[in-house]
Amino acid sequence: GTSTNPLFAVRNSVTAGSTELELTKGKLRLSSKGAGGSHYATLYPNNTGGKIYLTPSTSYTLEYDLETVVNSGSGAGVNMGLDFFSGTGPYVSSTTSTAVNTTTSKTHYTKVFTTPANAVTANCYCSLNGASVIMDAIFSNIQLRPTVASGRGASA
Repeated sequence: GTSTNPLFAVRNSVTAGSTELELTKGKLRLSSKGAGGSHYATLYPNNTGGKIYLTPSTSYTLEYDLETVVNSGSGAGVNMGLDFFSGTGPYVSSTTSTAVNTTTSKTHYTKVFTTPANAVTANCYCSLNGASVIMDAIFSNIQLRPTVASGRGASA
């Protein structure tokens, strides 16, 4: 079956306009119910007090499945991303996946990135910008882990 990484839970969300957030059965569902709605849901590991600890200058892979239904309109759509923070707390930078703004069946997405040299924590988030689109987005199988080299190469 499908499930969101059991280490993740929704810490908070910022809602504007008419949107809904639902986390059930291992799936995170964001829905804009009217034009002008937007939603930003922050995910965090249950065992770290809300912080994702990362190794600076290291390659990581963010993977997830996403299913979307556009009910009307067009616009920025939905995506996932990470905001990086230094050891003393200030924001450093961010990375995001490509936004999806069309109806799609369940599709697997992978985002490989390298953490900034001064980043030690991050916030992982799902974002739906419904400024001019009314849509539903269902995220599942969310995983964040260090990137593993492929092991290909010359053999002796």
